[in-house]
Amino acid sequence: MSDKKKRLGTFDLIKGICMLSVVGCHFDESLFRKINFTFNLPAFFLIGGFFYSINCNRLKERTIRMLKPYVFTVLLIAVVDTL
Repeated sequence: MSDKKKRLGTFDLIKGICMLSVVGCHFDESLFRKINFTFNLPAFFLIGGFFYSINCNRLKERTIRMLKPYVFTVLLIAVVDTL
């Protein structure tokens, strides 16, 4: 396998866990479901977005740029959900 097409198993594992937790949330009606939904779907898309067009030199910049709206949204959901 060439270096260009080499997959990172850790990211595949995290994406798999996120997918399974989404399925699990459809069967759970508790506080865990609310917490889980605020994390797993955004994390799945965040990880998937890294590999859309990856440039290793800009990985840190992209991480920070992608995490800012994610953290803001999670905090906003947490505040609105407590009201």
